[in-house]
Amino acid sequence: MKKVNLRFVLILVGVLVGGIVGVYFLHRFQVTRNAGSLAKLARAKLSEGKNGEALTLFSRYVAYRPDDKEAYAEFAGLVLDRAEAPGATRNDVARAYGVLETAVRRNPDDDSLRQRLATFQMRIGRFGDAREHLQVLRAKAAGQEAAPLTRDPESAADGDQATDDKPLDQTQLDLLLARSWAGTGEFEEAATLASDLIGFDLQTKQFDSDRKPAADSTDAFVLLAAILQEKFEDPGTADKVLAELVKANARDPKAWLALARWHRQRGNLAAAKQDVAQASQLDADNLETVLAGFEIALAEKDFAAAQKLIDRGTALAANDERIIRAAAVLALQRQQPEEAVKVLDAGLDAMPRNTSLLLMLADALLQTNQIPRVSQTIGTLKEVLGAASPAVGLLEARVLITEQRWLQARQKLDRVRPLVAGSTELTRQVDLYLGQCHEQLGEFDEQLEANRRVLSDDPTSLAARVGAASALIAGGKPDDALQEFEIVANAIPRERLPAIPQVWNPLLQLRVAAQMKRPPADRDWSGIDDLLDALQESADISDAQIAMLRADVLVRKGEAAAAAQLLATASEANPQDPQLVAALATLALRDNDPDKARKALATAPKEIADTASLLLMEAQLAARAQADDAARQLDAIEVRAAALPADQAGRVLSALASVRLGLGQPDAAERLWKQALEKAPDDPRLRWTLFELARERSDLEAMRSLSADIAKSTGPTSPQARVAKASTLIQAVREAQKKKLVKDQTILELSAADRQAIDEARNLLIEAENDRPGWAQVQQLFADIAGLRGDLPAAIDHLQRASRMGPPNPAIIRQLVGLLYASNRFDEAEQAIARLGPEGIGGFERITAEMELRSGNIDEAVALAQKSVSSDSKNAGELLWLGQLLSRSGKA
Repeated sequence: MKKVNLRFVLILVGVLVGGIVGVYFLHRFQVTRNAGSLAKLARAKLSEGKNGEALTLFSRYVAYRPDDKEAYAEFAGLVLDRAEAPGATRNDVARAYGVLETAVRRNPDDDSLRQRLATFQMRIGRFGDAREHLQVLRAKAAGQEAAPLTRDPESAADGDQATDDKPLDQTQLDLLLARSWAGTGEFEEAATLASDLIGFDLQTKQFDSDRKPAADSTDAFVLLAAILQEKFEDPGTADKVLAELVKANARDPKAWLALARWHRQRGNLAAAKQDVAQASQLDADNLETVLAGFEIALAEKDFAAAQKLIDRGTALAANDERIIRAAAVLALQRQQPEEAVKVLDAGLDAMPRNTSLLLMLADALLQTNQIPRVSQTIGTLKEVLGAASPAVGLLEARVLITEQRWLQARQKLDRVRPLVAGSTELTRQVDLYLGQCHEQLGEFDEQLEANRRVLSDDPTSLAARVGAASALIAGGKPDDALQEFEIVANAIPRERLPAIPQVWNPLLQLRVAAQMKRPPADRDWSGIDDLLDALQESADISDAQIAMLRADVLVRKGEAAAAAQLLATASEANPQDPQLVAALATLALRDNDPDKARKALATAPKEIADTASLLLMEAQLAARAQADDAARQLDAIEVRAAALPADQAGRVLSALASVRLGLGQPDAAERLWKQALEKAPDDPRLRWTLFELARERSDLEAMRSLSADIAKSTGPTSPQARVAKASTLIQAVREAQKKKLVKDQTILELSAADRQAIDEARNLLIEAENDRPGWAQVQQLFADIAGLRGDLPAAIDHLQRASRMGPPNPAIIRQLVGLLYASNRFDEAEQAIARLGPEGIGGFERITAEMELRSGNIDEAVALAQKSVSSDSKNAGELLWLGQLLSRSGKA
């Protein structure tokens, strides 16, 4: 039996243990060395102004060295800076709260850090938590008054965190504490503390003549006055407190400025102006006084006075961020964004990493369409704020909007919106931009929802009201839209209205449409003529524009000859304006005179003949020609359209596709829409149009391909992607059903595979409906599912919902009327047809004839029936139905 070499085993174990220990200590040494380099690099980035990178490096360092209290305090300060920067997110705020709490626990003697935490907690509404820290500091301040603290040299030598030798400000702490009591609704305690600071007796409502207010207690006066007026409903005593403020501090400009802020916040601009004047008399060189005066001058639109104050402030402190921002704001108010850019560039030369100036510069550059410089500024902001900053994301979205890349802009804004939930102002901005994107993408339901979110928070927002009204127009609710636009127009001075076409243009059209609904004898054109007069008085509207607007109104009034003469005169004066030529041709088509329209187009000079508006007019004329001529003309227009800029070419090609489809040429329409998509690859509406065409043609392979394309461009979980996939599944079931049907059979039992496909489609539609509850397409597909299941009442219900979600859709109403008629719900079918108006009856003659006969209107029923069946029809079913109706009508 072999013996174990014990000595060898012990040596081997020793070597292994030694190796493991060595590796451990080597690893610790490497980690320590690397961590130290992280802290060094973080401070270097901080000195370069790259706070975002410094924050990331400090975050990694404190993960390795959590015992480094000094570094953790630096890290906490950076985290707090991020939370207090423009565009901070809820996550930034939550992170700052936790990190600061930890930093204070690790540095309990760092009074400035504790006070900063308390102030931050109050800013985010955590008044009770802040009070705990303030009371610690207040007790310490009382101890300092009794025996000032000194730093222990031995403790410092031992490496302990140094205490702050600067005494705590008792007055400031008491004021913060008073605010914390007010923040938690304990106004008696807050008022008592504020009163004590200024020597006021709450019981007698008198000031103690023997007591002087504490130094720097101006804010205590204002806080007490606010509590008295707003919480104790004692404005008289509040006025007494404010009077004492400027009496006790008559020579202190800070007191007068505090009073000015009080008056300004309550809308008393005149009193605020007087207060600032008093402060200026005391110290004209006080920068705070200059800025306060500037704000009032700006509010009064007194740009000359504002400029003088800016010049004064620049002489006092040329590199003060507030003066630079004020100068830029004044330039923007004067509609001089180029000047604002110059001001901000100069400021950033002195402060190259200033966040507020960088954000203002990006905004001014966007207004001047300097996109490359905007991108450069965004790059700098990413270094300062971090790439994930919502302020950066919002700017990137605005660049996409400027470039008319609406889909990408909407997707970017959708990602930014949850990040700005803690900021009402930023959320409002995001929603306004989302509304613009939804409008350009044809998503009027989402456009309306986005603008209504803004209005729910700020009912005075004219931009949101205009956006909501525009969505109501697109949604087929002109009366509601007119009410909104009237509210907006009334809020805008008459002389400013012509400069805002987003308001006056739809307002004019809606006023005209409202009058056209009335009987001719009851129409009142005064509001329309008054608006046209206001537009004509403005330099913002050209003579050609006003001529086209007046001509359109004259046509509605029944004065077509006068309209034609007006347009002809304007066209002679402005021969290079393609819009006037198009208007003349349109007027001729209204009179059903295509030859006259062609003559109008022939007058266009060669250099404007190929503009988009005239090519679109030619396409309308070509559609009225004989088949061979129409094809030839449309081919020629297509060649000329290809030479246009991409956005205009895409618009013309898309219109040509619609014309081709109307002429019964779906293959040509598909080809043209694909060409339009090549010109505008970011337009999801073109993809959706191609998808709908494939669905109408029952082309499942094309539907699947386009569905995948839609999911790729809009995102796999977008409502569009889900609806496209659901529609494809439903169409597949419908096609499978068609193959199984035999003669005279109308419906089949669904197979297990069919039911599974329908269930999947229904789940997709539910998810899409959650995201877009106002999208009619979703309800139409729910109706298709109900129809496949043989549930006609449910199908009718969904189609009725769909018909109420937007402008009258002939396809939806035709489907609805067919189901209502089959269910003997004739009254509802008649109401549905009526939604299309007098021009929309085409395709419903047989159903309408049946309903007219049922109502006893025999002559109308017969006329409609005979109109629906051509005189040379060879269709036995049509002829049999017509004969039966004539028989029931007594027309033997």
